[in-house]
Amino acid sequence: MLTLPSLLASSVKTYPDKELIAFKKKSLTYSQFGAVSKALGGFFQNQGINKGSRIGIWLEKSIEECASIFGISESGGVFVILNSALIPEQVQYIAQDCQISALITTKDKYEMMRDKLKDIASLKIILLVDSDREYADSSHLIYKWEDAVQFSPKPMSAHFRILPSDLCSIIYTSGSTGRPKGVMLTHLNVTMSAYCSIAHLKNSSKDKVLCLLPMSFDFGLNQLTSMIGAGGTLILKKYIFPLDVIKTIKEQKITGVAGVPTIWIPILNSKEIESSNFDSIRYVANSGGRLPANYLLKLQDVFNSSEVYSMYGFTESFRATFLDPAQVRKRPESVGKAVPFSEIFVINEAGSLCQPGEEGELFQTGPLVSKGYWNKPDATATKIRQNPLVEMYQDAACFSGDYVKKDDDGYIYYVGRKDQQIKSSGFRMSPTEIEEKIYRCPYVQEVVAFGIEDDVLGQKVKAILTLKSDYSEKDVEKIRSFCQENMPNYMVPAIFEVIEKMPLTANGKINRPLLQNK
Repeated sequence: MLTLPSLLASSVKTYPDKELIAFKKKSLTYSQFGAVSKALGGFFQNQGINKGSRIGIWLEKSIEECASIFGISESGGVFVILNSALIPEQVQYIAQDCQISALITTKDKYEMMRDKLKDIASLKIILLVDSDREYADSSHLIYKWEDAVQFSPKPMSAHFRILPSDLCSIIYTSGSTGRPKGVMLTHLNVTMSAYCSIAHLKNSSKDKVLCLLPMSFDFGLNQLTSMIGAGGTLILKKYIFPLDVIKTIKEQKITGVAGVPTIWIPILNSKEIESSNFDSIRYVANSGGRLPANYLLKLQDVFNSSEVYSMYGFTESFRATFLDPAQVRKRPESVGKAVPFSEIFVINEAGSLCQPGEEGELFQTGPLVSKGYWNKPDATATKIRQNPLVEMYQDAACFSGDYVKKDDDGYIYYVGRKDQQIKSSGFRMSPTEIEEKIYRCPYVQEVVAFGIEDDVLGQKVKAILTLKSDYSEKDVEKIRSFCQENMPNYMVPAIFEVIEKMPLTANGKINRPLLQNK
């Protein structure tokens, strides 16, 4: 079961009549979802989509989006999930970069970028999930979703095989540091990531997991595949505001929920959270950026009968580490140890293993390591390299570009990005350690710290803040005083700027480069 079709087929056989997925008032059982996926796969094969062809999915969060993932996999194609928040120019760039053969989208999105689609030479087929009319388009073949999912698949050729080593998906990075790069994931990468989550989150057929994250985000995709692998149920929901999430958890009797800091922080600061009871929740998890220690502890206080997981990872290797829930109160600032099926190493600039307390770059080995970047051999060679600690056999290692350190017990602590280190007055510091201290100020909701050039200091620290609803920009001096009392002088930001809302990437992370370059 190391390909997506075999992962789904196994659970369809075991749980045919069990609810697999639900969104709003619509749901599908395992057998229904499996039938839709097979029909969609047969449709694409009948249209001449060859094994390895890239097929774009540009949809809002929906059952159709999830079924498209598995339908494309059934055909031997490679799914490319385009975040629904992307603008036409971004979609066009990605579609041209990986030369998509087909695009699954909505009539509104199609009409929005109809002219731009004509410039994508590789694009032949467009499948509209909500079309109520026929389109005349001389450049493309246009089909309705209803026709595709009612297709009767023909028996596969005896020579047709989908292998674990075959390319399964291309996930594009947010592009916040330049043009987005497509991370190539094999069927082995995607299925082993599912089994990894099943192992450390203890997922089972009894779980009912709330999916707030986009499928274009690796952990959003992982929630879908791990629920299918475990025989559980996935409840899709687009995050709007905290009360809506709290209400859904209660009404649906959710057992597991994961979020990123930009989701968790507003929820934990909401008044409704204090009086809520979450008896059904078995675990909550944070990924996509480290949740400050005070918020992680508050997450444990709010979900006091649940296991709280703090996770760290990067798209090029899916998951990397997790903190054992039993260690949350003891080590709230740690990102834990390696996830199942992976090994994590920390090396210094000399290429040697770091000693406890010594900062170095984290790299990861194992079956979660991707194949690198689509059509970017130089960038791949920088990111995916031979394990420097093992030279006697081939061992692909993914270098994170992150500085971390270990304690005496082997627990890992995130320090910061290599390219974001701040050097001021002879001191070297990471934005993370500055932000961690500012987050303890009771007025602050979110903070981003970075260095700006200074003729005297080399760099001086600037902090951009959003404030909790009870406070306003006039409280900045109180924040400055808090920092002066609780931080070394060289860490205290020289500049504080209050903004109404943090800009986010398409995957819901704070867009740091945009703030630094504004």
